[in-house]
Amino acid sequence: MFASSRPPLRVLVIGAGLGGLCLAHGLRQAGVAHVDVFERARVQHDPLQSYRIHINPIGSRALHACLPTSVWQAIVAHAARPPRGIAFVTHTLQPLTAFDEPPSSATDARSLPISRAGLRTLLLDGLEDVVHFDKRCVGYDLSAAGQVVARFADGTTASGDVLVGADGAASVVRRQYLPQARVQPTGVAGIAGKLRLDDAAAPGLPLNQAAATWPSVDHAAAAHGRPAGWLEQMTMVVPPRGLGLFVAPFRRAAADVPWRDDVDLPDHLFWALIGRPAQLGLAAAERSEDGPALQRQAAAAVADWHPAIRQLIAASDPSTLLSVPLHTSAPVPAWPSSRVTLLGDAIHTMTPLQGLGGNTALQDAARLVAALGAVQRGDVPLLEAIGAYEAALRHDGFAAVRQSLQVTEQLASTNALARLAFTSVLRLADHVGPLHRRLFRRPEAA
Repeated sequence: MFASSRPPLRVLVIGAGLGGLCLAHGLRQAGVAHVDVFERARVQHDPLQSYRIHINPIGSRALHACLPTSVWQAIVAHAARPPRGIAFVTHTLQPLTAFDEPPSSATDARSLPISRAGLRTLLLDGLEDVVHFDKRCVGYDLSAAGQVVARFADGTTASGDVLVGADGAASVVRRQYLPQARVQPTGVAGIAGKLRLDDAAAPGLPLNQAAATWPSVDHAAAAHGRPAGWLEQMTMVVPPRGLGLFVAPFRRAAADVPWRDDVDLPDHLFWALIGRPAQLGLAAAERSEDGPALQRQAAAAVADWHPAIRQLIAASDPSTLLSVPLHTSAPVPAWPSSRVTLLGDAIHTMTPLQGLGGNTALQDAARLVAALGAVQRGDVPLLEAIGAYEAALRHDGFAAVRQSLQVTEQLASTNALARLAFTSVLRLADHVGPLHRRLFRRPEAA
């Protein structure tokens, strides 16, 4: 043991996103009583927050480890039904392969689709005395006494033993601490939208069938006795070149849970069309919230695809559409550990194609809780604990960055031969068990 006791740690967290809030809960659960989270704004106006996030078993396990029981139970209650896997199909809805997510009996390792904004609202519960809004961090200093002093735009400061930059891809903390760490454009963009399922059933719309008769995609899993369709699974559409379309259902799991406007989303299909800007009809890989124009551009990009896909885009509410450029981090060699560290997108920004970004941030939070909890107990010196945390962060975080970027580049590739090879591997996987298991191997939480 390093020491039998030590003065209480004070931890400053910059950024009240999912990772920062999970960290704050976990530190308090671990006995680190002095935690303050500083958020630059009171209300998040980013329309992306109205979209779903899919918490996978890694993220779920991290949340379960860090949260008070009441907050964890609220998240489980308000999560949507987990999809039953993912199917890969052509742009004419011909099957390529499918992966059925095995059901988990573990309490702490669940598949939890939930509203991003709703999850953040639930994570704020119980942290009213911890989170300080309207506090934009502009930098930090190291004091002669060995403290980290965060500086804010309003002229105030805060001192602590540890400063955690959980302030996203544009992290102020990262820019000062690791100026060599870069977030760079991929040259790929996405147009995303939502189709409310009650709209899909409304008379007069192109998709006016009852939900149960939405397009089904036959694939190998159907032979094992379960129906395969857009309402039951995630679907990745892979055309001959240059684009990819991801479709995912979002349907409430528990009808007896009281509806909360600040947490719950109406049942809908989420979709995201990914490709090079020119193929999406965009002038550049830039952000846009011009829904009607984006709807026309997405429709033009899929003009020769299956009618059901065209109807999906045409029937979506234009106010839900937006386009975003996709960015990725460049890996950073090991750096000397200090009282300043980073978490989530602040150090390993990744593209959204694998759904790993938020889950990796939650995993970071749980690991940092374990590290700083050990310091608070006197089990290990502070810099040694942070160094071990950062080694795991670099290893797993940048592996997730590479994996996400690889899938993004595959979907946006305009090389017809490369795309043919990719789809041939997917088709082969449906008949070769070891290949199928390798392609869809699920990472385990640490």
